[in-house]
Amino acid sequence: MLTRRRRTQILADSRPAVAEDLAALVERHYPVVEVFPPRQGLVMCQVRETARNSRFYLGEALMTECRVRVGEVEGLGAVLGSNSTQARAMAVVDAALSHTEPLAC
Repeated sequence: MLTRRRRTQILADSRPAVAEDLAALVERHYPVVEVFPPRQGLVMCQVRETARNSRFYLGEALMTECRVRVGEVEGLGAVLGSNSTQARAMAVVDAALSHTEPLAC
């Protein structure tokens, strides 16, 4: 079984249409409630300097995040850049795959 981290990595590495198609499939059969609509923010990029083995902040990166609920389960979607559609789609897929019992589509 895929872990949450691994399936998120697969969705992030794939074309945006993959997450959007999966989210559309879930939304056809189940109501999706936006807990937090897609919004933009900044995240700090932390790196390790290898010579002294110390951490420092390289700078900030723009990201978009969204939180939705499918049934009783919440899902989180976060992507680098300004792509609210992709963030929402990833949140829907995350919520659908986080159910303890499989959803019947």
